[in-house]
Amino acid sequence: MLKIIITLFISWLAILTVQAYDSGKSYMRADPVNKIKIDSLVEHTSFEENMAQLLWFYQDSDTEYCLHPAGVVNSSPTIKQASGFSDFRAYNILDITNGFEDSSTGRLLFPNQITRKAARATTYKHLNQLYTFDFWLDIPKLESNPMYYGVSFDSLQARLHPFYSADSLYESLLNFDQVLWVSSCEMLDTLVSKENYKRKQIRSLKNKVKAALSDRQRRTEQFSQRKLINKADWVLFEEWKWLVNTQSITLAQSKAVVPLEDLEGKTVCSYVFEPEIFNIFNKTLSYYGPMQYYEANKDYLIDVDRLKDYDYVIVPVQTWSRDKTAFLKELNNHTQIIVVDFNPTNNIVALPTDISYMMAWEMNETTKTITAQSIFGAYAITGTFPTNGKPMNVSSTLPIGRLKYTPPSAAKMDEMVLKHIDEVVNEAITLKAFPGCQILIAHEGKVVFNKNYGYNTYDSLASVETESIYDLASLTKVLATTQAVMFLEERGLIDLNMSIGHYLPELQGSNKEFMSIREIMTHQAGLFPYLPFWAQTLSDRKLENALTNSPKQNYFQVGRGLFINESLTDSIMSWSIKSSLIEKEDEEIAYEYKYSDIGFYLMKALVEKIINQPIDEFLDQNLYGPMRMGTVFRPLCQYPEDIIVPTESDNAFRKELLQGFVHDRNAALFDGVSGHAGLFGNAIDIAKLLQMHLQEGTYGNKQYYFPETIKRFTGKQYVNNRRGLGWDKPGPEPDGPVSTLASNSTFGHTGFTGTAIWADPQENLIFIFLSNRVYPSSDNLKLVELNIRTRIQDLAYGSIIIDH
Repeated sequence: MLKIIITLFISWLAILTVQAYDSGKSYMRADPVNKIKIDSLVEHTSFEENMAQLLWFYQDSDTEYCLHPAGVVNSSPTIKQASGFSDFRAYNILDITNGFEDSSTGRLLFPNQITRKAARATTYKHLNQLYTFDFWLDIPKLESNPMYYGVSFDSLQARLHPFYSADSLYESLLNFDQVLWVSSCEMLDTLVSKENYKRKQIRSLKNKVKAALSDRQRRTEQFSQRKLINKADWVLFEEWKWLVNTQSITLAQSKAVVPLEDLEGKTVCSYVFEPEIFNIFNKTLSYYGPMQYYEANKDYLIDVDRLKDYDYVIVPVQTWSRDKTAFLKELNNHTQIIVVDFNPTNNIVALPTDISYMMAWEMNETTKTITAQSIFGAYAITGTFPTNGKPMNVSSTLPIGRLKYTPPSAAKMDEMVLKHIDEVVNEAITLKAFPGCQILIAHEGKVVFNKNYGYNTYDSLASVETESIYDLASLTKVLATTQAVMFLEERGLIDLNMSIGHYLPELQGSNKEFMSIREIMTHQAGLFPYLPFWAQTLSDRKLENALTNSPKQNYFQVGRGLFINESLTDSIMSWSIKSSLIEKEDEEIAYEYKYSDIGFYLMKALVEKIINQPIDEFLDQNLYGPMRMGTVFRPLCQYPEDIIVPTESDNAFRKELLQGFVHDRNAALFDGVSGHAGLFGNAIDIAKLLQMHLQEGTYGNKQYYFPETIKRFTGKQYVNNRRGLGWDKPGPEPDGPVSTLASNSTFGHTGFTGTAIWADPQENLIFIFLSNRVYPSSDNLKLVELNIRTRIQDLAYGSIIIDH
C-alpha cells in the first residue's frame, strides 16, 4: 500500500506544473555576484531540486550559472543548453496575455517582496478575475484535487513545495513565485531520466500527460471565442500591472542625480552601445525635452571628447565588457553619467559609486519606457535588491509631477474606443480636410494617446512625426500672451480691473484708454476682430520702401524673399491705437463678447512695457525653458525647415508657400512675434503646459503659478460671455468648438490653421489636435464642416471608464 502511495505521489508530481511569473520577486532573490558551478546542476538527484535549478539558473559563462534575475523565458538558449532539452518550449510558461491583441504587455507580474504581503489579496483577485480560459485549461480539473508546487528559496537553494488541498492553486499563487506543470512527454523523459522509475510507471505518467494535453486541446477548441466579461476588471488589472513594473526599477547608488529635476540651461544626451535595441528608450527620453543621441564608436575612448561637455549623459546597456566599463570610468571624470542596466550582473561592483546606476530587470518595451520616464521623475523609483542576504545601498525617489506615458488601460481608458479615432482622421484626410495631424490625449497625468497621421502636404513626401512643428496660430493667445499676463497679475504688477491706458501712456486720449485688462482678455472691449494692416504695406505709397526682396540693415524677414523695415512695427501699433471700435446703440451698456486679435496686440505691448524685455525671451526664460518645451517664435532660427509643417500658399502678400514663417500676415509685420499669433510647437510640448495648469501651477517640482491664479484665469468672467481670461470655455451652443461632454471647468482655445487644445480639470483630461487645414488654401473649411475635432474629443471622453 505504501508503495502505491509513493508511486501515485511521483506520478502527480510529474504531471502537475504551471508557471506564474514574478519579475518583482524573482529579482529579489537573484544574486548576480555569487556563481554556481555547472556541476551543481547535474549532481542533484532529487526531482524537485533538478526542476528548481533548471528554472532558476542561467548561464553566465561557459561553465558558470547564476540565479536568473528576471525569471524564465520561453526561448532562453542558455537554459535550453543547461537542461539539455531538445525543445525547451516543452513546458508552458504562463502568459496572461494569451488571447489578447496587445502582446507587449508581458508575462504575469507580482509585487516585489516588500509589497507582496499587502498585495496578496489584490493579486489573487486579479488572477481569479482576469486569467483567460487557457490558464485553467493548463491545469487539470480542480475537482480532481491535484497537487500544485510552489517555488521557495533558502539562501541560493531553490526548493519545490507541494500542496494537496482543493484550494492548493490559491495557496500556491499567494505564497510562491511560480507554479509549474509538466506538459509534454519529452520533458518527462528528461526529468525522470536520473530517477529509478520503472518503465511501467514512466509509461503511466506519459499516458496521463497525453490525456491532459488532449483534454486541453478539446476544451481550447470548444471555448476559443471566450472573452473577458468585465472590461473594468481588465483595465484595473492593466493599471495594477503597469504599477508593478515601475516598482521593479532599482536605483543602486546613494549619490545618484536621478531624477533630473532642475534642467534649466542644462544639456542632456543619450549614448548607446547597442542602438538597434534602444529606439523606444531614446524616443521616450525625447518627450522630456531637447535630447542628442550618440552611437558608440568601436574605440569608446574617442567618444569622450564628444560627450564631455554635456551636463548629463544617459547610457542604456544590455551587455558589458571591460572596455565599456573603462570608457564609463574615463567619461565620469568629465560629466555626470546615468547608467541604465537592462542585464544587471556584477557591474555595479566595477563602476564608480558616483555614477548613477539604475537596474531594470527585464528587457522589454515596458521597462525601456518606464526607466526613461523615471530618469526625469515621472515615476518614483522604489526597487530593492539584496546581495548575499544583505540589502544593497539603494536610493528611492519620489515622482516630481511630470507627464507619464502609459497604455490607455493604465489610465482607466478603453483602448478599443480610442481606436475609432483612426476612422475619423482617415475620413478627414481622405476628404482633404487636412493632409496630416498630431493628436494627443492625456488622462490623470498620463499620456495615453500620442499619434501622428498623414503627411505634411498632399504629395505624401514627408510624413507627420512626433517632432513635427506646427504653426499654432491663435493658440499663441493662451500659450504665450496669457501666460505672461498671469505672471504679472500674480505678482501685483497689473490689476485686471485697471484700464490699459494706466499702463500704456500712448493710449491716453484714444478710444482705448479706459478699456480694462479684463475686458480685453475676455474679448469684450468693443475691438474689431481683425484689421488687415498688412495690406497697407502694399497700397500706401508712403510705405513703398518698407518692403524689399533683398536683405538690408534694419530689415527683418517675413518670407523667403521678402524683408520689411523694422520701423513698421511702430506704425502697426499706431494703426491699432487709432482703429475704430464696434458701434453700439447705447453707450452706457457694456460691449458684448466679440472675438478680436487687436486686444492681444495691446496686451503684448503692455507686457513688454512692464518687463522691459521682448515677450519671447521672457517666456523662454521663465516658462518654456524650465519646462523643457520646444515651443518657439520664429522656428527657422532653431529648427531645420523639414520638420516644420507648411501652412498656406500666401498669394496675396508673400507670394509663396509658407513654411517656418508665421501664417498670420499681421503677425509677420511684428517680426513673427505677436500677442495673437506666431508661436510654433508640437503636441507633446503643449501637453506639458496644460498639465501644469491641471496640477494647479506646478510641473517638475517647480511652481510656476499659484492655484488661485490658474482658477482665476481659466474661470468664466461674465454672465453672458463664455470666455475666461484669454482662455475659451464651453458655451451653451451645441455646435461650439469643444465637446458637449466637456465639463464647465474646461478651458482651451482653437487656432485658424486647424489647431485646438482643451483641458478639463473635472475629468483630468487633456485633448490636443494640431493640423495644417489651411494647406494649400485657407478657403478649406472641411475641418469645421465635418466636425472632426469635436468628434475626436467625444471619443476621448467616451473612452473614460467610470468606476462603479
